[in-house]
Amino acid sequence: MTKMIKKELKKATSLMMTALLAFSVFNYSAQALVSGYTASLSSMNSGVSEYIDHPTWGGVIHLKAPGDAATMVNEGRIVIVLPDETVLGDITSIQWDVNTHTGYPPHTDLILDKNDDGTADDSLTFEFAYQPYVGPGYIYTGPGVPYGHYDPSKAPYYEPVYDVWVSTFQNSETEAGTGSITDSSVAWLGSGLPGPYDGGYFGKLADYKEGTVKVLGGTTPAGVDSDTRVLEIQIEVDNWIGASEAYIDNVAVNGETMIEAVGSTVTIVDPTAATYSLGDIPLEIQVSDIFGIKSVKYNLENEDGDWVYPSNKVYTGPTVMSGLDQGEYTLYAWAENNLGITTEASVTFTIARLDVEVSIHPETLNLRSRGNWITVKIYLPSDVDPEELDLTKVRLWINGESISPEWGTAGDDYVMLKFSRSMVQEKVTLGDEIEIKVTGELPGGGSFEGADTIRVINPGHGKMMSTQTRNGSGKVSKGKQGKSQNNNGNGPKNNNGNGPKNGKHCN
Repeated sequence: MTKMIKKELKKATSLMMTALLAFSVFNYSAQALVSGYTASLSSMNSGVSEYIDHPTWGGVIHLKAPGDAATMVNEGRIVIVLPDETVLGDITSIQWDVNTHTGYPPHTDLILDKNDDGTADDSLTFEFAYQPYVGPGYIYTGPGVPYGHYDPSKAPYYEPVYDVWVSTFQNSETEAGTGSITDSSVAWLGSGLPGPYDGGYFGKLADYKEGTVKVLGGTTPAGVDSDTRVLEIQIEVDNWIGASEAYIDNVAVNGETMIEAVGSTVTIVDPTAATYSLGDIPLEIQVSDIFGIKSVKYNLENEDGDWVYPSNKVYTGPTVMSGLDQGEYTLYAWAENNLGITTEASVTFTIARLDVEVSIHPETLNLRSRGNWITVKIYLPSDVDPEELDLTKVRLWINGESISPEWGTAGDDYVMLKFSRSMVQEKVTLGDEIEIKVTGELPGGGSFEGADTIRVINPGHGKMMSTQTRNGSGKVSKGKQGKSQNNNGNGPKNNNGNGPKNGKHCN
């Protein structure tokens, strides 16, 4: 698969994993197509493993292993850590684009945990020379029998194609069985001799999964089958055969791209390219990079081209942006991964007051009424679906205090909600013009506000409902018209109502 030349004007980007953005809460851990994948670049001694922005190809991984291993072993590698409990049977294909510059093309090691104790104890190595397997059975009969590209007379490098982008172990696009590692690809087990020699373990991936691979020249099994745990995939150049240098891009595992030199995935979930009402504006940024996220920052640019915040803010999770005036804004988000490469995303949105029409019934609130509900109708703009409005977020505001609805329903262009009448009556005061405000949240972000006025009355308030008298001992007793009572309680009672009254009415 020949690599496409990337556009010259492509922004400086990092290596990234193409992610499923199914998570709704941002975090700094690396995400992947399958949860649990992470990656890093590592090197040994003078080896090189780095991201570069190539002037022709754009972002690629540069691997280099200079010198002679007899003097110093040098390695440069990409390490992909697999999800927990990954086993050999889960690996169906591995593929990458490669441009070999000098030496021997990159190979891959599957790091095994045969003892199932969480630590590496063996490896399966797939390399250029042995693909595809064309020998007689699995018994190596001598150095003159080629295994794929393997030909001792062409050592040390077995004539790979140089300075051309191909896939995995290809010498050309038409070369069958070399474009990716599959069940038909050949590997040798690290605990034996490398390559097809007596004392080594050599066979197809499918046969390792079946558990049928035995040591060449003997009967000892490799001890590897489909249930053997695989901890990592390492794509590497080294200088065991000779000094080597190559460029890598588009690494895929099981047909899913794990590493692609097109930058981290930065998605601004909120705000969207929409119009919001005045108030808190939701902010949620999702970032994914198989190499891990070092930091995420954001800032706002107003319609005059000025930054709203004097310095970029650090994003740590979903939050809100407050205190913004009406106008147009562009939110910028920057994610820096652990390779030190920054990727940018942006979205432009508008803030404008969204007023809605509110109708409250009854229009006159009688505090002596025994009704159960206050009914509120909110008439929405044509582009707002009443069915999508979260009724639980609607609030009735009276004298700075809020009340939540008891229940509600949606109409064609409005929502109707019922509020507890007794709760409303506790908060209102008597008056001819009492304003009640209604607020809520719009689907997809933003908020709305509306208000209506009602009258509050209390019929009979202040009228005398009873009278009281106080006797000489200070006790309060009911006064009865037409009767009187002296101070000591022993005087005569005037039954015709004309006698002196000793108590006063308490109005």
